[in-house]
Amino acid sequence: MKLSDLVPGLIGAARGAGLRCLALGACLPLSGCPNPNLYQTARTVPQGEVSGSAAAELFVVRAVHRERLASTGIETRETPTKAHAALPSLMLRLGVGERTDIGFHVYNGGVPGMDFKHLLIRGDIDLAIAPGGHLHNIPGNEVTNRGSFFQLPLILDFNLSPAFSVVLSPGVAHASSDQESVTNSNALDGATSYAGGMTRLGLGLNLRGSAGFAVHPEATWLHGVSRDEAWDQLLVGLGFTFGALPTFRD
Repeated sequence: MKLSDLVPGLIGAARGAGLRCLALGACLPLSGCPNPNLYQTARTVPQGEVSGSAAAELFVVRAVHRERLASTGIETRETPTKAHAALPSLMLRLGVGERTDIGFHVYNGGVPGMDFKHLLIRGDIDLAIAPGGHLHNIPGNEVTNRGSFFQLPLILDFNLSPAFSVVLSPGVAHASSDQESVTNSNALDGATSYAGGMTRLGLGLNLRGSAGFAVHPEATWLHGVSRDEAWDQLLVGLGFTFGALPTFRD
C-alpha cells in the first residue's frame, strides 16, 4: 500500500475519534503518561511500502500520593492505583530498507513520537531492536507538564503459524518531567511526574487476518528504578494494523 492511499484513512480515523469524544461532552484527556506500547512485530514493513495502525488504550498507574493538610501542616502519603482511558494512538510505518523501517506516532490524540526498528534475526524466532520515544507538552488544570520518554526495547517474535505470533518486548526506558509538585488527584499525576530510569516488559499477540490486516492486543509494564518510592505503570491496548504487513510464510 502506498502512502497516498493510506493517509486519508488515518485522517478520517483521527477526525472520527475526536468527534466521538466531543459528542460525549467531556473529551478524555490528552495523556502525558509514558506510552511504551509498540503494536508491531520484529519483522519490518517491506521496503518502499507503508502500513498504519490505530489503538485504543487504558493506563493503570501506581504512584506515591502526597497531600499536606492545611489545618495541621502534616503531610500524608499513600500509594494508590488508578486507571484511566485515553484518546486513541495512531502510527504510520515506512519500510526504508530490507530489514529496517521507521514509525511515526501520534500518541493519545496529540503526543508526537518516532521509532527506528532494525531486524537482527529472522526465522521461527525473530529479533529486532527498536529505539524510540516521544516529547509531550500537556496542559493541566494548574500547570503545563512538559517532558520526554525514550525507550530501547528488544522485540522477540515467536512465530507459531503464518497467521499468529507471540511478541515479547523487554528493555529499558527513561522519562523526564518538569512537573514539580504532585498531588496525584487523578491517574495522570503520578505517571507524568516521574523522572528517571525504568525497566519495561511488553507482551503482545499479533493475529493476522489477511495480508493487509492484523489485530494486536498488547500490554506493557513500566517499573521505575530511580526512586525509593513505588512507581509502576501498566498500559493495555488493542491495536488494528492495515496496509503492507510483513510476510510470515517463509
